[in-house]
Amino acid sequence: TLKINETEQVQTLYPTAITDIGSAHIANQIYEGLVKFNPKDLSIIPSLAEKWTVDAAGTTYTFNLKKGVVFQDNECFEGGKGREVKAADFKYSFELLCTDSKDNSNFGATFKDRVVGANKFFEASKGKPNGSIEGIKVVDDHTLTITLTSPSASFLSILASPAASVVAKEAVEK
Repeated sequence: TLKINETEQVQTLYPTAITDIGSAHIANQIYEGLVKFNPKDLSIIPSLAEKWTVDAAGTTYTFNLKKGVVFQDNECFEGGKGREVKAADFKYSFELLCTDSKDNSNFGATFKDRVVGANKFFEASKGKPNGSIEGIKVVDDHTLTITLTSPSASFLSILASPAASVVAKEAVEK
């Protein structure tokens, strides 16, 4: 049970659709991303990524995920038992964030013009989605790289937003 005193109506709890502060406050209690804001000073701290590095050009981020983190038990998973969160789950979630959909209000504020191939993927998603985002690569189950079109001082803050949270494909499809 989550009890919270909010004056705004919650609009949605689907990460890519969140544009209001009331929904964001609650989503931050439910979902996690690679990084998050430190509530004491708003610096970026690890969330599901235990660490990350940025190349010398400032364009390729490599995230190492924590091992043993699982999605909450739910009937959408085999046997109702939550499974481990993997790099492929982030890739899937970021593809949702780069898909032209009535349920996606955050592409323009997140990956548009920032992540290599994100704009192309978005345009292609207007038809039947096909392929993947060139700048997002799964290295292994616990390693993900994201390549930007140019260095961005705000990119980690973007990843700390509820829109960049990880979701399970099984849950979305259910």
